[in-house]
Amino acid sequence: MRSSINITDLILKEQIIEQHFKDELTGFGNREALFHRLRLYKSAKLLVLINLVGFSEINDYLGYDVGDELLKQIANFLMHMFDEHSNVVYRINGDEFAILLVENDQKIFRNFRDKIKRMIHNLEKKVFTIKGYEVVVRINVGVAEGKSDEIYMQSHVALKEAKTHNKAVMFYEINESLKAKTRQNLQVIQKIRAAIENDRIVPFFQGIYDNKLHKITKYEVLMRLQEEDGSYLSPYYFLDQAKKTRLYEKLTKMMIHKSFEYLKDFDVDFSINLTKGDILSSSVKECLYENIKKYQCAHRVILEIVESEGIENFGEITAFIHEVKKLGCRIAIDDFGTGYSNFAYLVKLEVDFIKIDGSLIKDIDTNEISAMTVETMILFAKKMGYGIVAEFVDRMSVQEKLQSLSVDYSQGYLFSKPSPIISF
Repeated sequence: MRSSINITDLILKEQIIEQHFKDELTGFGNREALFHRLRLYKSAKLLVLINLVGFSEINDYLGYDVGDELLKQIANFLMHMFDEHSNVVYRINGDEFAILLVENDQKIFRNFRDKIKRMIHNLEKKVFTIKGYEVVVRINVGVAEGKSDEIYMQSHVALKEAKTHNKAVMFYEINESLKAKTRQNLQVIQKIRAAIENDRIVPFFQGIYDNKLHKITKYEVLMRLQEEDGSYLSPYYFLDQAKKTRLYEKLTKMMIHKSFEYLKDFDVDFSINLTKGDILSSSVKECLYENIKKYQCAHRVILEIVESEGIENFGEITAFIHEVKKLGCRIAIDDFGTGYSNFAYLVKLEVDFIKIDGSLIKDIDTNEISAMTVETMILFAKKMGYGIVAEFVDRMSVQEKLQSLSVDYSQGYLFSKPSPIISF
């Protein structure tokens, strides 16, 4: 007997797949959709990455409603520019778009490059009218072309170079220095891949000092890559490259599992960093939930969401926070002060702690502007009932200033250096 097909289930599955590949705000393809299409086609490709210059200032000064509407209008502008090619525009990050063309005709690619230059010219001339505000934008663009599997990395290198040198556009294939940087990035990626295969991704732990109890009561989990010679590499040297590949998800899951396994025998609170991409990844969330349930330690877990990356997928972020808080976890906003400085979204996120970014803390004892900025954040946090953690505390004069401001916790080399073991 032939098994019956549940049409409702099929429709639901299609809707789930569509949602997975769709940007919530614009309705265009998202980062996953772009990567899927890059993997699908082995023929020649031309990839354009577009970054909006100073977009965070629009959010800060004009509000998120204006910022969101601007992103939607820019997405539609790009689609109209390239309307003869279907499904070419993607929103892959908060203020970053991509245009992907798959063709076999090099003449089309040459014409397309000319069109990119016209797009930049037209976009920077255009005035967007949103809720009574007139908004103009500037962009940086990185372009790469070829059949290579590394085309995303190549275009990203070109984009980064455009940003660094304040250029409107950089074309990867005609720039030898960009090719050299890509080779360096590929070497780092090979190093990451080897470290994963040989189990050399290691959690380090940095103590967080309780300013009321005058002792370390919490630990933050930090990632390190162990080299073949036994030395350890900071994520500063490899994490950005990992984020451009599917290796990053593997790194995150390894860190979650190893951290929970190591800390199961320690009765201390510990925090794990999660990016927006981690939260949107069903695989990472599944790994997190499995370990929380396996080790029955949700009451000790603090999940740090990195604020500097932005929180555009607000519905999904709040749903995640709601779910993990039901399990018993707590939420911290990391790098506070580098992103959503108007606090509008933060109030709705049900957080327990804010971690004030170290760039504001490190000279709080000598820089009056830093001190005033931090004081404002502390007043806000106290009013909201948040616990306050100050990062990059490496001098007693900084610590004394923080204590005078009634900061709850201090983290930095003054109290604890990151270590692969916890000792009391």
